[in-house]
Amino acid sequence: MVNWMQALAAHYETLGNRYPNDKLLIVFDIDGTIIDMRPIIAHVLHAYDAEHGTRHFANVVAEGIDVHEDLFDELMAALEVAAPDAARIEPWYREYLWLGETINASHQPFPGVMELIRWFQTQSNTYVALNTGRPEMLREETVESLNALGREYGVEFTSELLWMNGLNPDHFIPHTKAVGIRDFQKRGYRVVAVIDNEPGNIESMVGADDDNEILFMHADTIFKTTLTHTPRTVRGSTYDVTPFLAGQKLAAE
Repeated sequence: MVNWMQALAAHYETLGNRYPNDKLLIVFDIDGTIIDMRPIIAHVLHAYDAEHGTRHFANVVAEGIDVHEDLFDELMAALEVAAPDAARIEPWYREYLWLGETINASHQPFPGVMELIRWFQTQSNTYVALNTGRPEMLREETVESLNALGREYGVEFTSELLWMNGLNPDHFIPHTKAVGIRDFQKRGYRVVAVIDNEPGNIESMVGADDDNEILFMHADTIFKTTLTHTPRTVRGSTYDVTPFLAGQKLAAE
């Protein structure tokens, strides 16, 4: 299997040499790609118990969660919560999941991802954008919380390079992801690579790659859409800046 970080390093070098004067763009999804959703899910479940005086989730730990945050019925079944209890919990869970206080209290990046983003942000003519299914109303909270996480790494995100879901309904997310890629292209960026944990999003964004040059990277974490074959796609779950640093060393020599 191809090492996805090595593939990204090689592809970035190739397009950088091919288009030395272009603004190169690396596009990241947020939830399940930069942000590990398991601590957020655990935080919400524990908050439910605390507020309602229950112990449904007393033994839940983030590392033990392997169900997507949107698949509530499957999540409750995996945690062996009775259906009547789950029905009472669901409205509260869905409301609390995306509150600003939840985002600020429980955001955790996957190991190595901030170092990778930092590396790209320090390269000439290179930019990092975010393309998320989060609704537009969370723009301010999203930028603030991600910058709080990125501060210790020297990473900074901007609203200008943040594409959000203005349509809101969940089933529009793959469509709006492709629209986001085209928007970045129209603004003069050459998209080098796209990293996303949802195969359905990648399948949609392939349609925005008119030049057949974008490297699509499936972050193999927790996802809810069906795994499908898409062109120019690599898969992995560990972020590692080492191949990029090694390339710099060879170039210097």
